[in-house]
Amino acid sequence: MPRPIDPAPDGTSYNPYHAISADGSTLVNQSEGGQLVTLAFDGEGYRVAHAQPLPTGLIDLQMSPDDTLLTLGYRNKADFKLFRADDRGWSKVATLDGWPSSAAFSADSSLFVGMTLDGKGFNVWRVSGDGATRLAERRTTDAAVPIRFAFAPDGTLALGNDEGEVTLYDMSDPAAPHASFLLGDARASLSQLQFDDAGEQLIAASRAGTVWVWSREGKGWSLYLTLRPGQDNVMGVEAYEGEIVMSMDDGRTVAWEDDPATARDAMCATFGDPLTDQEWERLVPGVEFIDGCD
Repeated sequence: MPRPIDPAPDGTSYNPYHAISADGSTLVNQSEGGQLVTLAFDGEGYRVAHAQPLPTGLIDLQMSPDDTLLTLGYRNKADFKLFRADDRGWSKVATLDGWPSSAAFSADSSLFVGMTLDGKGFNVWRVSGDGATRLAERRTTDAAVPIRFAFAPDGTLALGNDEGEVTLYDMSDPAAPHASFLLGDARASLSQLQFDDAGEQLIAASRAGTVWVWSREGKGWSLYLTLRPGQDNVMGVEAYEGEIVMSMDDGRTVAWEDDPATARDAMCATFGDPLTDQEWERLVPGVEFIDGCD
């Protein structure tokens, strides 16, 4: 059910950029009036914990899974601002070189990745409340621009580019990330890239109106599902309690089963009696009977 969210203290509306902690306890959003608003979940809804003034023009907002770190990226500003949580709200601790369009924290909140200034690779930073240290600058192998990042719980990094390719990187040594697998099915610019909580599925939404789901198989990955929910642009996607939840560009949110067999059984349960052999022969003469619900 929807959780109520307190309005911004300055009386303006919230802008589209927000971040939420891994456990859902902390939500951060910027108001149209320029306040950075932090809200805490009290069991029923999100209540304003504190608000502080910040410049408008925000285009990237990321929170570490443990809700202790925050990065902000601004329009026409070639860097990320790193903040730490404290009694006053958020305090700036470092400025990280990079182009703010997409970025990600690792599952343990110790690493941060973001696009390089020239759009030809990504930086890896070791981050904490005391600051940040750049560990690596990794160049990508083609002319495509990296635009989406996501970390799996085991530390694997997924990078999606503007041509729809997804490269998986082994980050066991974050100072020397190396590509371990390439997923080339999407072939369309990606709007979101996300691992499920177990790190066993990787989900991508595309600006061509398609959702792609890959499953881990041993040391590799294979395409598991392709979903076309019927809109030109799938804005966001998330795996939640056995369903793929998608936000559409017309404001709707839809959910599909992530198990094809479950989806098939639910659909078949709505059908009437199956065709008889005589009805099948009359409709498709000479074709062996096929029961799509068996």
